[in-house]
Amino acid sequence: MSGPKEPNIVQINHCLEPSTRELMELKNGVKMDVYGEEELADVFADNEALTCDMPASHKCNGTAGHSHDFHPCAFCDVDIIKINTPKGYNNYKNNYHMLHQSFYSKDATPARQEAIMRDHGVRFSILNVISGWLPLRKSALDFMHCIFLGIISHLFMCMLFGGYMLSGMGGVNSPKRRFEDIINAVRWPSHVT
Repeated sequence: MSGPKEPNIVQINHCLEPSTRELMELKNGVKMDVYGEEELADVFADNEALTCDMPASHKCNGTAGHSHDFHPCAFCDVDIIKINTPKGYNNYKNNYHMLHQSFYSKDATPARQEAIMRDHGVRFSILNVISGWLPLRKSALDFMHCIFLGIISHLFMCMLFGGYMLSGMGGVNSPKRRFEDIINAVRWPSHVT
């Protein structure tokens, strides 16, 4: 979904609406043929987690993205000022408050929708009409963005290389060269680029 022509929340809601309706029907139960059963069985289903990458998850859930100034985290009630302090991580967002604000946003004017996004970090998502859908509880923190692009990137770029812990002094025996040799010796799976 990334790129210069990525869909906005209205377009995403339009695309998700048919599957959302089907999921709502499945949550209430449908009669289906089941192998080995003579009569139709009631079958129920639920969407447990929106497992996609974090930016796409934010987009589908209607929550503010990770680059938002006031609500960079979908789970913590942290703002950009408190993001590097322990105080920023001691209180979690309330799913019901997020849903409440989302429905306020649904029919609001564009200016009011922007104010709700700024103040509460949420906009309306069609997924919110599903009974039991909680935007934070139904979304998993994805490994790629949190670990590979977040913690690992920070560790390598800021601490090890930025902090000159792996200097290039010493030529072929330098800490940097030995580290690069170790990384280059790893046999990576073909899908890793």
